[in-house]
Amino acid sequence: MLVLEEIYRSKKNEHSKPFNLRIQRSLSWFKKALILHDDLDLQFITVWVAFNALYTQEQAADQEQYTLRHFLS
Repeated sequence: MLVLEEIYRSKKNEHSKPFNLRIQRSLSWFKKALILHDDLDLQFITVWVAFNALYTQEQAADQEQYTLRHFLS
């Protein structure tokens, strides 16, 4: 287990559900990047996705969901 994951789990109850979800997604992508030793391009992309998952703002996410629902309907 990563040290970051241990810190996340120890402080999970102190934060909101959307924040915890962003951290969980980011850690998941980051762990995948650590596995990809042979493919540096894919490793870079997964780290980039991990950081984007981490920095998504709740308001922006809500707006994106509304836009997606509107588009699909």
